[in-house]
Amino acid sequence: MTSYPASLGRLWALTGQPLAEVGAAYSSHFDGIGLLLSRPLKPSEYGWCSPTNVLRFAETGGDGVQFGLLLLDGTLSEDSPVIMTVPMAMGEKTNFVVGENLGDFLALGCRRGYFILEQLAYRPDWLLSELADEEYGGDMSNDQKQLLGSLSVTFGLNSWGERIASRLKWLEDEYFDLLALPPAS
Repeated sequence: MTSYPASLGRLWALTGQPLAEVGAAYSSHFDGIGLLLSRPLKPSEYGWCSPTNVLRFAETGGDGVQFGLLLLDGTLSEDSPVIMTVPMAMGEKTNFVVGENLGDFLALGCRRGYFILEQLAYRPDWLLSELADEEYGGDMSNDQKQLLGSLSVTFGLNSWGERIASRLKWLEDEYFDLLALPPAS
């Protein structure tokens, strides 16, 4: 039985559903900001490009983009980094380290949501520019702002601001080599 990090339990609590260790569940509560939660945590169904030591906890709902927690020494914990897998990225890279832990990941998307993060695979310079703005995106609805606001309050989030590029590089340098990637075909 998988033991879930307390931060994941707090995230599920915002949906009105408890995070139980048994049974399957799906929550579309955060759908408007690109964070569809699912349990149980399990490896990605995109085995050809997904690390085998990452357990998926959410997806964006588009193009198979998903977010998972990296097992450190075979264990899931509050310190598990968040990995984004972008299966449709036809380039060499489909996996990105997007948070040192769940709270750090939530902070990355706390002003623009999580759909936009897949652009790291396609238009990284544009994404960095978009995420550097400390305000909510101009095209965001009040509902989206409310969802992001609830995450920010619950988790005490502050956006990454101007340090996004250096932070992503540090995360990549620190954790990418820990990914158990499938052999290249």
